[in-house]
Amino acid sequence: MVAAKGRFDGEVISGLGIYNGQARGWVATLNRQGPVGACCRADLTCYESTLPECTGVYKPGETCATAVCCPTPFADNDQDTDVDQADFGTFQVCYTGSTTGVPSGCACFDRNSDNKVDGSDYTQFNNCFTGGNVPWSQGLTPLCQP
Repeated sequence: MVAAKGRFDGEVISGLGIYNGQARGWVATLNRQGPVGACCRADLTCYESTLPECTGVYKPGETCATAVCCPTPFADNDQDTDVDQADFGTFQVCYTGSTTGVPSGCACFDRNSDNKVDGSDYTQFNNCFTGGNVPWSQGLTPLCQP
């Protein structure tokens, strides 16, 4: 028996196999390496993967069609490494207050997933604020939940 791991139809597979003497004669029992979910890269692109193969933020049970990929930290909307007035301007456009329904492109600001961008989300935004041209780091903003 030989252990093998690879891909088949886009899925990560593994199994044990024996060679039956024929060309392309491997016989194997295949096992997936865990559930496939969405994997969000730092550049906010998405690909579907298992957890061991994800090189970004893994979202189990989601597909790239449904996953929301947010920058790190989430408040750096323009992805220029700081959280500043430009990002706050976008937050203001997204702000819904008590009205439900998160506008398109604003899902990353809805930190508690209550279908609103409101005061509690502002608190989370403010915890990440660095100011212009001050690169964000967890050490600089310890209360930020990226």
